[in-house]
Amino acid sequence: MTMSMPAILPRARIRWQGQVTHQGPFYGLPPTGRQIKASGINIYRIVGGKVDAEWEQTDSLGMLQQLGALPAA
Repeated sequence: MTMSMPAILPRARIRWQGQVTHQGPFYGLPPTGRQIKASGINIYRIVGGKVDAEWEQTDSLGMLQQLGALPAA
């Protein structure tokens, strides 16, 4: 997995990507055992030196396409 984390207070951003194996249900799709690439961005709000809130955006469309649940673009 790779990550980058530029911090501009009061927010910290992490962009991540990695390879995962589909071993459990995902959006109603039973496990396929396929390896797929996953990526996303997490944003954290920092208050008083601690994480106060988190937002996450994951490329679910891309993952569903790799699993064959949706047609590739």
